[in-house]
Amino acid sequence: SLKEEEVWLNEYQNFDQAEQSIARWIEEYNHDRPHRGLHGQTPHDARARFAQTITSNAAPCVQF
Repeated sequence: SLKEEEVWLNEYQNFDQAEQSIARWIEEYNHDRPHRGLHGQTPHDARARFAQTITSNAAPCVQF
C-alpha cells in the first residue's frame, strides 16, 4: 500500500517533497505495476481497454 511502501519508509523534509514523492509512487502504481485483480494489466491499461470496449460497443446514433 502507499503507506507501507512509501510514506512509512521515508522522512520527508517538507510538504512539497512528500507531495512529489507520493505523486511518483501513484504514477508508478497506476502505469507500471501489473495487478493480479486486473489479470496482469496495469490500472491505466485496464481503464484504456474498458473505454475502448465501451466505445466500440456503443450503438450508433440515429438522427431524425
